[in-house]
Amino acid sequence: MTTRPWEIIKTPAELDDALDRLEGSHFLALDTEFIRERTYQSHLCLVQLADENSIFLLDALALPSLDPLARHLANPAVTTVVHSARQDLEILFQVSAQLPAKLFDTQVAAVLLGHGDQVAYSALVRDYCEVELDKSSTRTDWSKRPLDMRQLDYAADDVRYLTHLFLALEKALVACERIAWMEEDCRALCEPGLYAADPWQAHLRIKGGRNLTGDSRRVLRWIAAWREEQAIRRDLPRQWILKDAGLLQIANHQAHNRIQLAQLSEVPETFIDRFGSEIVEAVGKAREAPPDAQDEASPSGPPTAQEKAMLNRLRKILNERAEAVGIASGFLAPRRDLEQLARGQLQVPATRGWRREIIGIPLLEALTPR
Repeated sequence: MTTRPWEIIKTPAELDDALDRLEGSHFLALDTEFIRERTYQSHLCLVQLADENSIFLLDALALPSLDPLARHLANPAVTTVVHSARQDLEILFQVSAQLPAKLFDTQVAAVLLGHGDQVAYSALVRDYCEVELDKSSTRTDWSKRPLDMRQLDYAADDVRYLTHLFLALEKALVACERIAWMEEDCRALCEPGLYAADPWQAHLRIKGGRNLTGDSRRVLRWIAAWREEQAIRRDLPRQWILKDAGLLQIANHQAHNRIQLAQLSEVPETFIDRFGSEIVEAVGKAREAPPDAQDEASPSGPPTAQEKAMLNRLRKILNERAEAVGIASGFLAPRRDLEQLARGQLQVPATRGWRREIIGIPLLEALTPR
């Protein structure tokens, strides 16, 4: 494979010219570089684009808008090729409120071809392109300018080989008749609802939160939503407002005054001084609120012995089917799907789409009493 040069794009005119030159390509490789360590939202710094002939590095800090790029990707005649696309799509949606019309995620494709769960881009480049990527710039602060040549070469390499991977993986998926599976999963990744922040769903990300019941679970939902709104408004990492352990303690004890908050080991005094009144108010509203439909639809609390036995049975079936089709078990049906099925919730991703025949029906049959 030949090494193609790259060009830096810093002005609207240069961006328009680059997109004109990419106009005839039916696919476009894309990657992003951003920073997020100290903020709630990702701050986009660089966008890498490539087709079979050109590589462009878009300086997102210099360009006033990426809307022309978003419009280009919204063309259904263009397939946007990304490796592990979710974070890249999230930040594109954040800056443009648009998503690609057609997506090819090389990580999804690789999993469907039996490469294991969450295979790395560098591993695919090594296997398909016989190239070992330089990882020395992995921890680059992409917000600093100027970027040096090694950093820019590293960024260019993130799309340089995507074009070759796309062609090879697409051909292999067609040959084994799994291209439709990849397309279905990629369409799901391009749903805008996946990237719209909903503070009232924030409690679902808190490990251990699903074990809470009744009022404690409702309190967790309210205070997690409060924390999410604070993080969004202040553009700070949610854990900087209060760590998950603190939220869980407040919910477990249903702490509804400052004295009770002060007795909790995971709730810092500085947090109480600054936000005590607001969190007490949120807990009070949660305790007064009627049960939410989400609670009624989603059984909570630790699993029963019967549910644990069913979960083990479902896991065995999943592992057998995953081995039979050569696809990582966690990709076919994540643990959460199995837990919900064991609790009688039948509408999970593993029972829909292409997964239904492969794993959904066997799992549902296991739930039927004999």
